[in-house]
Amino acid sequence: MGRYALLVGNSDYPGRSGLPPLATPPADVEAVNRALSLRGGFDVTTVLDGDREKIFVALNSLFSGRSAEDTVLVYFSCHGVLHEDDDRLYFASHDTEEGQLDATAVDAERVHQLMRNCRAGRKIALLDCCYSGSFGEGTAVRRSGLRQRIERRVRTRGTFVLTACTKLESAYEPKPGEGSLSYFTQALVEGMEGGVSDRDGDGWITVQDLADFVQNRMADRKREQSPSCFSEGVTGQIPIARVASSAEPDVGGASGASTARSATEDVFDWRRLLSYYRDCLATEVALETLIPLNATDRYQVWPGGPEPVFSGGGGPLPVPGGARRLVPHGSDDQKTLVYGYPAVVVDQPRKAKIAPLFEVEVDVDAQGRLRAFAEPHLNRSLLKHLGLSDDQTEELAEHVADNLVLGRAEQLTMLAEQVAKIVDVPVRGRLDAARLADELRLTPFQKGVQNVALLYQADAREDRTVRGLLEDYDKLLLPEVPHVGETALGALRGERRTEQSRPWQLVAPMPLNEAQERIVAAAMNERLTVATGPPGTGKSQLVTALVATAVAAGRTVLVASTNNKAVDEVKRRCDELAPGLLVRTGAQRYRAEEPDVLATLLDTYRTPGDDETARAQSRIARDDLNRRRLGLDQRHALERELADLVTSRREAREPFAGRSEVLALAEDHSAPESWLPRVRRARRPWLGWVARFRIERALGVRADRLMDLERFLTTEREWHQARVEETRLPDEAQLWHAAATLAVSAIPRQDADSVREHLAVRLTRPGNRRLVENRIQLLRRDPNKSWTGFRDLLAAAPGWATTAHSARGLLPRRGLFDLVIIDEAAQCPAAVVLPLLYRARSALLIGDPHQIPPVVNLTAGDEKPIAARHGFSTRWLHESRLSHTTSTAYDAFAAAASETFLLDEHYRCHPDIIEVPNREIYGGRLAVLTDPRRLAGRMEPAVRWQDVKGAVEVPARGSARNRAEAQAVREAVESLRTEYPNAEIGVVTPFAPQVELLKSLLADLGVSEEQIGTVHRYQGGERDFMVLSPVGSVGISRYQRNWLVTQNDLWNVAITRARAGLVIVGDREWWSGQRGLLTTLATAGERSDAASDPARTEAADRLHAELSGRGATVRRSATVGGQRCDLLVEAGERIAVFLDMADEYTSGRTLRQALARIDLVEGQGVRAVRIPGWRCLAEPSSAADLVLRRAARA
Repeated sequence: MGRYALLVGNSDYPGRSGLPPLATPPADVEAVNRALSLRGGFDVTTVLDGDREKIFVALNSLFSGRSAEDTVLVYFSCHGVLHEDDDRLYFASHDTEEGQLDATAVDAERVHQLMRNCRAGRKIALLDCCYSGSFGEGTAVRRSGLRQRIERRVRTRGTFVLTACTKLESAYEPKPGEGSLSYFTQALVEGMEGGVSDRDGDGWITVQDLADFVQNRMADRKREQSPSCFSEGVTGQIPIARVASSAEPDVGGASGASTARSATEDVFDWRRLLSYYRDCLATEVALETLIPLNATDRYQVWPGGPEPVFSGGGGPLPVPGGARRLVPHGSDDQKTLVYGYPAVVVDQPRKAKIAPLFEVEVDVDAQGRLRAFAEPHLNRSLLKHLGLSDDQTEELAEHVADNLVLGRAEQLTMLAEQVAKIVDVPVRGRLDAARLADELRLTPFQKGVQNVALLYQADAREDRTVRGLLEDYDKLLLPEVPHVGETALGALRGERRTEQSRPWQLVAPMPLNEAQERIVAAAMNERLTVATGPPGTGKSQLVTALVATAVAAGRTVLVASTNNKAVDEVKRRCDELAPGLLVRTGAQRYRAEEPDVLATLLDTYRTPGDDETARAQSRIARDDLNRRRLGLDQRHALERELADLVTSRREAREPFAGRSEVLALAEDHSAPESWLPRVRRARRPWLGWVARFRIERALGVRADRLMDLERFLTTEREWHQARVEETRLPDEAQLWHAAATLAVSAIPRQDADSVREHLAVRLTRPGNRRLVENRIQLLRRDPNKSWTGFRDLLAAAPGWATTAHSARGLLPRRGLFDLVIIDEAAQCPAAVVLPLLYRARSALLIGDPHQIPPVVNLTAGDEKPIAARHGFSTRWLHESRLSHTTSTAYDAFAAAASETFLLDEHYRCHPDIIEVPNREIYGGRLAVLTDPRRLAGRMEPAVRWQDVKGAVEVPARGSARNRAEAQAVREAVESLRTEYPNAEIGVVTPFAPQVELLKSLLADLGVSEEQIGTVHRYQGGERDFMVLSPVGSVGISRYQRNWLVTQNDLWNVAITRARAGLVIVGDREWWSGQRGLLTTLATAGERSDAASDPARTEAADRLHAELSGRGATVRRSATVGGQRCDLLVEAGERIAVFLDMADEYTSGRTLRQALARIDLVEGQGVRAVRIPGWRCLAEPSSAADLVLRRAARA
């Protein structure tokens, strides 16, 4: 993917231009160059004081020869000049002459045309000149009417324009003492160099975010110009610059690294990165290994005396004589040396194992001295072995990390005794780190903690799951480093490739929204696609549709996830659609079932299919859907235009307040058209005196107000044109209902038939049937030969599914699958998915970074020496989202992707339940379209807080529990079961001791243990009703309190498990004094829901006043059918009014979402109507007519 920029700055205008010189363009260009080069990775060309020809040569060079993977950017800092005859915009060049703009200046329309013809996928224009707002609309468009402008906005792909001012304003340079940059460019550079925050955590600033920043900054500083932005066909976010913290990599301590590297350096970098991940996996497993007590060749008891490592500060120390045999040699690359204290003996005598309570990795230097090279930590593997949950383990590990101080033997002893008590393991003898015992006491055998330190050899190959991953690294990835970039892994280094030359057709066997469709299109076209899938937004639907689309296009596809639940859900959906669309593999039990699955395939598809006819029918229906969507796009674009014009009209009228002779021109539709040529003639310096005299005599407007008059007339002309155009648009209700019928029923039915017909075609080909039959026979003879003939089998069975940890079970072949889909990518470490992506030509990673991240048993202290060994600094790994300890697969690939898509329509939870997570976690970007009629029951309100004044206690073994709260949970469950006897009910809490207490209290109610769990266990699940026991109350420790109130991702998961109702049982007063999601819910009744958008508030006020004046009763911000409406009107009938402010510039999708909300409300028996915001502001009377007509309609 290339990123190219052209920066044009003209400050000097000699000769007959009539234009004064400008002071800032050279500095403007230099500052933008710096920001784009350092932050954006652009290849920048600059032209300073160039003539017209030189600028056009540079423009042609910029826009020619580009591909869909490229991003191009053009920036102008110069005079902007309007042609006196037709208002066309020109950029003034060094040789511009007055009266000769066509021949001597740069025509903005021609620049716009070059951008439209450019094949780059993303195009950006940043324009710092007077009247630059004309560019975004297309300067020649006004002569040919509004329809051309609307259609072009819809059809042109991927162009974003940010201008210094509107089409009627000037752009200004700074006053003395205000800096060397123009106002607009100063804000632009500030935004790219740190002013804009990283909203979605992907490390990139988008042009959309930058535009918001520039507009707000200019408004805050009260500049006399209003930056405008326009977009044409933009899908998703367009990245323009890295955030400041991630723009400057520090690799191996180097001061900087060139982005243009040789092939040799690429191979070297890949080898280092893959080796780093491989060693992280190996070390993680090694640190978890418990040693069989009888494996005396793997460990050595440290000699008696003072404990030397934790109490002594970490070495260096001489290696005890008997321990030298444990030091790994060059061939033992999967073995590491670990020191620990105190020793814990577990299990029965014949199965006895030993492990230290606290441990640290050590190595031996060239002088034969031993020293620790990581931070000491709790042995998580031991705690899990002792039965502690992940939650308990993590809590205790953090406690140890905070209290384990090197060099203090007394504190080490006390901490060891405290942890032993918490985990309920007896201490045998007396612990004293200052006086170690020199042998283990094993006769008679007793489980317990002993005052012994150990040095032992850990082996990563002990873990079978990770062993398979390590074998993939050792035998597949590392030997094939020169070819890694040819696979989907190449995207991790920013290498792009398009699949657009391979034809495909969207297959949607279940209803898809437009966000899902865009992600499918990206995954079919691009090497890397990354998508965010918040709870209930249709991830499984998306993955199923993508599998169907890929298979129907003749491509092979693999679906993988970190857990069986996600994979099995997609497999279930695929089976319902077309048996055999996806074949499950991976673990041994799935491989054992494979022969029967393949035999079922042969039995199901015996008759040849007719997929050509089915695909043609689907194509015809989708074309019809797209035409109807285009009609709604046109309405949305026009309403956006009218909304802008409402503001422009107000501003244009202000200079003529009280001037009835001027304002009267607005009422005559033909007046602006007839007066504009006269005003333009009057503005000519020498020959316009006659026109000026006549205008002043007729309208009372002096020469110094002619620009204001021109602006007024131009705005009124555009207003009248837009109003005429609005009356010609097709009926929105007819378009919407026809489109909805196609998308929800007709197309899914036809596409499902198309998939089945395609599989029938594949599996009735004689050669393919023989492949499947041979595979069945082979696996029944020897199930372990899962690789034999697998590549050929893909011709008959192209869709497969597995877990990420089972990649080793797949044929180790580069680019084996055309597409690999990684679900739940935010819950998976990057190191685990790399072997899967090596087997892919392209990939989709989908996940939610606001869910609970995966538990990684490698600490930051453990990671640091591994990173250093491979030439990385941990700072660079963290900032690049590549760290094994802090970043997930989603993080790593989102940082590498050019954009991250969002599934932004929510269908699972009652709107009341998702409201707070949507606002606080997802920034209000989710359109909540849950249909309450489909929920198991109606609980009003859908979120209840049951107040309990409990107290927190710390059990002998574990973290925290709250008995009063647990008893209240029992009462809540009883009430729900009585009120909703057929509903699924779940109970969730953050602490394992509370889980155990709840299980004992709810057992006699028939509530199964599977229904009660920690938040971690419930991740990925859902219930009709959830009861949440947050535990926090009086008596909780400061550490536990801090942990509770900072776990927004955990609470997000807990809340969004509930579909129909959420009951929170807890101390409301205590939680009201904290922070985070639960505090927001606890204080919900105290918060104001007043609209923060002044334009929406004003529109609602005007419509409210008009309806009240006609005798209607109006309520504000009411909730109807789960949807928040702007006004609830009683006028004979009750009617919900939704104001549509047409906030989005890009498409009519927000209009379609508004219409979907109206359908949800009317489906529950309440009439509803959508009213454009511009109509309320400009014509409140006609808006009230629409409301009352809807109320009167039967």
